[in-house]
Amino acid sequence: FLPVVFLHFCLAFPERRLSTSRAWVIPAAYMPALVLAGAAVASQVLFVTSPPGHREVLWRITSIIDAWKPLYFATLFAVSFGILLGSYRRTRSLTARKQMKWLVWGTGAGVMPFFLFYAIPFALGGEPRQAMELAGYIPLALIPLSLAYAVVKHRLMDVELIFRRTLVYILALAAILGMCLLAVNLFQVLLASDQEPHVTVIAILSTMVVALLFSPVKNRIQEGIDRLFFRERYNSRRALLRLSQDLNADLDLGRMAERLLEGVHDALGVSSLALFLPHDDGGFWIFKDLGCTPAACLAHLPPGGSLVRALAAGEPVLAEAHAELYPEAGPLDLSHYFPCRVKGEVIAILGVGRKEAFDPLNSEEVDVLQALAGQAATAIMNGRLYHSLREKADELQELTEYNENIIESMDSGILVLDLTAWTRSSPRRSSTRCGAASCSAATRRSRTSTSCTCPAATGGPCA
Repeated sequence: FLPVVFLHFCLAFPERRLSTSRAWVIPAAYMPALVLAGAAVASQVLFVTSPPGHREVLWRITSIIDAWKPLYFATLFAVSFGILLGSYRRTRSLTARKQMKWLVWGTGAGVMPFFLFYAIPFALGGEPRQAMELAGYIPLALIPLSLAYAVVKHRLMDVELIFRRTLVYILALAAILGMCLLAVNLFQVLLASDQEPHVTVIAILSTMVVALLFSPVKNRIQEGIDRLFFRERYNSRRALLRLSQDLNADLDLGRMAERLLEGVHDALGVSSLALFLPHDDGGFWIFKDLGCTPAACLAHLPPGGSLVRALAAGEPVLAEAHAELYPEAGPLDLSHYFPCRVKGEVIAILGVGRKEAFDPLNSEEVDVLQALAGQAATAIMNGRLYHSLREKADELQELTEYNENIIESMDSGILVLDLTAWTRSSPRRSSTRCGAASCSAATRRSRTSTSCTCPAATGGPCA
């Protein structure tokens, strides 16, 4: 199964190549391996259980299967090499090219000698000799060596994350197995019988114990492993998960941005952070930063730039690995960029640098930050709406005060008429009142009058 598993890996790295309509290719690739494994097991079983007269036929079938196994082995590795080579030539990511370079040449250098010096001669009926085996099998060690080098040198996989998850499941399975054995022995002692009904009851109860305890036991072990790995940052990482729910509680953009950046910094220990907001020119400028250099604070993401266009798709961008594609990100000293989108529109960008130990973010941390960026987008939109309403309220208050000041500063009365009613206003410091009856009567008679001579405002009688 090793060749088909490696083929599966090549089809999924650095990105999936099979669409949903062609997903049947993966199960189909596993079928020959299952058939060969089943045929090998069946032939061995039949060879032992069959009469001596039939063993010669089974021996020939087994020999044919053994002869074609190396060819199948080499063919799948050769196909995997071709897929890796095509991916290496198509990918534009600098980091992915560095990772794949070692995989491509390691796979090619390991497969070709095995294919030429062992698989083909053996499939054609040649007798396997020690020289053939040495020339064919020893170079295959280059495949895991190149994979290990890519993992260590270029972080091909999240080794820390894989190790933590593997350790959690191993410890959880061991704990559940111990509990299951303890439960079986306890039930046997309580029932004190080896009869068939009691054995069935014991099996059912043990299964229920495993089903009920696996999830809480795994969660407790996960919590302990996380505390061991993250230590003083463990509580900060849990606070980061809660932060996404609390961002909408503060409608002030400045305070909300500070909480967001400080929470990410405390949880992940990154060296620099920045929150970009759109500018009038269509670009994105730094609104708040944490740990950025003065030169980086003056930089911005221009409108229509390659980075802004890539973020519009909704996926985070690792600009550090694509320096040639995103030159505008060079002065910013940030490695990851997360779009904050609302209804498909990017309303902000969260930039995150490397960790303080210069380690890149793993896939788990990227997923958390991507979800946090989505929550931050809603909080930023609410803050912008609140800020806009507050500005309009302040403008309305200023206009009201301005109008009142104008009216209070006038020495003459003002009479405003319309087609249906009239309104009279005069300076507050004037104590003289106009005769409302005559003006009202005049208004009722004309309905179109727009003025009224009213010298009473200056001390004379009303006309």
